[in-house]
Amino acid sequence: MFQISPDALDFAIEHIDTRGDTDILPVPFEYQAIRHTWDDIKRYLVGQDLDAWAVRPHRRCLAPKSALGLRIATQLDPLDALLLTALVYEVGGDLESARLAPSDKVVHSYRFSPNLQGQIFDPHWNFDTFRIRSLELAGEETCTHVVITDIADFFPRIYSHPLENALSISTDRDHARVIDKFLRELNMGLSYGLPVGPPALGYSRTS
Repeated sequence: MFQISPDALDFAIEHIDTRGDTDILPVPFEYQAIRHTWDDIKRYLVGQDLDAWAVRPHRRCLAPKSALGLRIATQLDPLDALLLTALVYEVGGDLESARLAPSDKVVHSYRFSPNLQGQIFDPHWNFDTFRIRSLELAGEETCTHVVITDIADFFPRIYSHPLENALSISTDRDHARVIDKFLRELNMGLSYGLPVGPPALGYSRTS
């Protein structure tokens, strides 16, 4: 039996209260009701065996990606969003410690840095820092070539097997197993794809 901690759920509701459950779609009104009865909802979620938890129905729609592009966006059921955010909160420190250090200035994707206001990621590491560092490197005398690429459908094409292996190496197997189960159910059993939208999965620009 695997259960989430009350502290992780407290962080999850604080995050969603202050930053929303996506930065694509409006925040569902259900969160107001959940906050109003938080002690009861938290007690219910803490008591659940997440190995037996069934992912609830969720919304999927097309959302603008650029002037001419679209992406498939996902908005989780509020209870699922709380659980997934809480799971990521519990393992985030382990995952961050397994990555290259920020001081290396190599990895500029979101760095796990939670605070009491519901922040998940360090706001000082983002696309702007990547762009600035790229310009610095391009300006060095040793730089002779610059390569630019864009990975189409990156999130929908991430395979679950390498992801679960990476999670298992970086943190405990219980969390890796439950997160993998969660993602597979969201994808109706398919072994690839991360939903675009939930901030806990590193998509949100406002985290």
